[in-house]
Amino acid sequence: MYRFYQVCREIISQRPKHIEHRKEFGRWEIDTVIGKKTSYQDVLLTIIERKSRYYKVIKIDSKSSKPVNDALLDYIMESKTKVAEVFKSITSDNGSESSGLSDFESLVAVYFCHPYSSFERGSNERHNGILRQFIPKGRNINDFSEDEIMYFVDIINAKPRKNLGYRTPEEIFDEEMDKIYSTSDVA
Repeated sequence: MYRFYQVCREIISQRPKHIEHRKEFGRWEIDTVIGKKTSYQDVLLTIIERKSRYYKVIKIDSKSSKPVNDALLDYIMESKTKVAEVFKSITSDNGSESSGLSDFESLVAVYFCHPYSSFERGSNERHNGILRQFIPKGRNINDFSEDEIMYFVDIINAKPRKNLGYRTPEEIFDEEMDKIYSTSDVA
């Protein structure tokens, strides 16, 4: 089964090497964050754009692939006519919640990390760790409203970063989105 699973997916080592340098906008990493391990609770879908380090968190009702796919598709479709420019690739781990991401390959290139190699999505893992300062492990995600979660994410995105020339992820993300949406669709 694992061999079939491995053959049917694009592994991160097949991803173009230039993506590693974070020079191109539209390269995303995705993961989920769970709170208290109970069967009926919300989880957080976390998505980060690699160049800007812009972090997006969406509260979903379970860690299964359908809510992940639905939330991700809604977020992708917010880009409307610019999907191919805003979402060039998504890199995910091999969790069961990622099992349906291959369905997105008509919209965006999808790559999967090697098993037990979360470091291959380092930006996402780092930001999930920062989010844990606000939502500690073991706390029920249901204890936090969507407004509270958005507030935490706004704090994360508004923090200047040395690796971004002391600019914020939000500034760079907005600048890149402005570039994309200011180009005319008319030839």
